Amino acid sequence: ALAKVKTLEAAAMESQRDGSRAGEAVKKAKEAQEGEKRAKEQLGKERDLVKDLTKEAKGLREELAKVGQEMEAAKASAAKAEAEAKRRVEALEERAAGQVQAL
Repeated sequence: ALAKVKTLEAAAMESQRDGSRAGEAVKKAKEAQEGEKRAKEQLGKERDLVKDLTKEAKGLREELAKVGQEMEAAKASAAKAEAEAKRRVEALEERAAGQVQAL
């Protein structure tokens, strides 16, 4: 009977150790699930940030293109004004030369 009690005690202790190991395994599995959940949330936040930055970059590229077009238009306008000014100066010089010769 004493041997049977010892055997049962050993089996109970082994069962308790197995239960403790199973509890630890469950705890680690839950921690892993929580870590995975946090990682997914972080990934979602990072994806949202990438989307926002991509959208902002697109807006900035469009704005830069618009400014470039405005600069080109301003250059063309300035060149046109410069050509008109040169034409007027040449006309005035010709008129002045003609008046000098007439004197």
